[in-house]
Amino acid sequence: MNMFILLLSFLWLNDVPKDDNIIKWTDRHDLQWKDFKGPADQSSPYGALTHSGMRYSFGMRQEGEKISLSFEVFSYFDKDDSWVKKDKASDALLAHEQVHFDISEVFARKLHKAFTKYKYKKTFQQDIEAIFQKTVQEMEDFQKQYDDETDHSKNKPEQMKWEKKIEDLLK
Repeated sequence: MNMFILLLSFLWLNDVPKDDNIIKWTDRHDLQWKDFKGPADQSSPYGALTHSGMRYSFGMRQEGEKISLSFEVFSYFDKDDSWVKKDKASDALLAHEQVHFDISEVFARKLHKAFTKYKYKKTFQQDIEAIFQKTVQEMEDFQKQYDDETDHSKNKPEQMKWEKKIEDLLK
């Protein structure tokens, strides 16, 4: 029996945060302002910035002629690259930033689903990267739509609609 296992890890964006600087998304963790440890960009018109993304790893297993892939995907919040202007910190703004993190989780789940539907081909590395890049682009577009429609948390009725929408998507 010929068997080998290959494990690879990848990260959305090229800047790999140290593990003690990240928070993995769970339904039991709500962000707190103390999680935003980066220096605030005083030139930014915004009160806060959430740096979140997705990581994935995959394993490849071969037994004889059969090759199978397995995937692990999770979303994360990077404490050191996320910031808040202290004079702008509010519960409403924190709720807005939480939704950004939650959107990352929605797309991490979408990515995992796409990966699990993938059937092994010799071009698997390029195929996996293409699936990943497509999902990242969709997430970036969705994040922008969220900020545009809520006016970065200032449009309260739209903010409430988005909070409900993302909560429903996470169920």
